[in-house]
Amino acid sequence: MAQAEISPKSSGQNPPVTFETLEAEGGSIGVATLNSPKALNSLTLEMVELLGEQLQNWQSDPDIGCVLLRSSSDKAFCAGADIRQLNAGIAESQHGERLIALERFFEREYRLDYLIHCYSKPLIVWGNGIVMGGGLGLFAAGNFRVVTDSSQLAMPEVTIGLFPDVGASWFLNKMPEHLGRFIGLTAARLNAADALYTGLADIALPHSAQSQVLADLQQLNWQRCKPWAEVNRVLRQYNLSELPPSHMRTDYEPLQQLTGVIELSQIEDRIQRLHGQSDWLRQCSQTMAAGSPMTRRLVIEQLARGRYLSLADCFRMEWCMAVQACQQGEFSEGVRALLIDKDKAPSWRDTDSDSVPDELFWRHFQLPRGVANNPLADLQ
Repeated sequence: MAQAEISPKSSGQNPPVTFETLEAEGGSIGVATLNSPKALNSLTLEMVELLGEQLQNWQSDPDIGCVLLRSSSDKAFCAGADIRQLNAGIAESQHGERLIALERFFEREYRLDYLIHCYSKPLIVWGNGIVMGGGLGLFAAGNFRVVTDSSQLAMPEVTIGLFPDVGASWFLNKMPEHLGRFIGLTAARLNAADALYTGLADIALPHSAQSQVLADLQQLNWQRCKPWAEVNRVLRQYNLSELPPSHMRTDYEPLQQLTGVIELSQIEDRIQRLHGQSDWLRQCSQTMAAGSPMTRRLVIEQLARGRYLSLADCFRMEWCMAVQACQQGEFSEGVRALLIDKDKAPSWRDTDSDSVPDELFWRHFQLPRGVANNPLADLQ
């Protein structure tokens, strides 16, 4: 079948996102490929805007039957937002000034996530390799979320002083309560089996099956078939027969200790007590203990609020939280420790979650200074 390339508006020879349309028996298939392998496809504003524009175009094009979002790298689908770029936006601002560049990035990123959540055509997200932070935001929003035997999913924001955003207030709440909180507090790394168990993924396939899946989709007459049923049928033909053991299933009984616990101090204590249960739980416990106390407190509050919010309201809340978090300094310190000095020893402002100042904490749920209206107010 013939294919047509769509050149993104990028000045570089290797655009960070590429687009092509594949001819099918009746109609076409849109394929968007994240193409910054050296950066593990970390999302920049340019990538977010390119994706958003093209996905909207494909959604309104009657010739497009379905869409595949994938990576050009075998190592990573997307490792998250480009936090170096975000941190540079903070550094360039004078104290007290609005973080205009960051306000724009989070608005565009969340609009893209929201678009994918509400996409009117079958949209397959192929989550091979690393799927973390902003990458998990893209992945969790898809209609058909594919993991492979190399998939590693996580929301690692507690390690950099941010919080689980990109719609995590929504999708972490779709899990049993203690699992969503656990993932947000500990940056737990989930494999393919964990992703299926928690509902983050829909199907596990061999990564090598991608080309055959596309070939099968090209055989469909998209003007006559039932798109959602046919995409599901095609994908189910290639189910991965063997998965790595699920950490969450293996450690099911210890994790049940978190059920019904509400107070953060009690949750932290119980997670610390899981330290000796398994190597995976030990790593989760250590990551939480070394993470930002502010983030830990934010996770509990955002999930408590998100349970009763619409998807659009979750993104509006998270936009305020993200901008406020960047203004307060913990994020910059986390980036310094992880990526700049690389000492992996952040000096957090607060010694523990009980020491987090209430005034700074509650400010996360307010519009940033100088902002009259939430830029996502139009989301329905």
